[in-house]
Amino acid sequence: MTTYYYGIIEFGEFNVDSRDPSPMAIIHRVDEVKEFDRPAEAWAHWEQSSSDAYISVDAKDEFDVQYELVFKHHV
Repeated sequence: MTTYYYGIIEFGEFNVDSRDPSPMAIIHRVDEVKEFDRPAEAWAHWEQSSSDAYISVDAKDEFDVQYELVFKHHV
């Protein structure tokens, strides 16, 4: 089972230094947190939801590098 976050999420890369780009997902707002056994279930849930995007805790980019998840808190 994998945890998925649904909400407003921004995807991109950041550089610790110029030689070390890493994928990052900034989670601006969490609408819902769900657990699913298969990615297809998460996708189907997203299609039925009103969330802009979703990501799992173990999501990887197209180069098979895991995303760093950053939760942005608004005060």
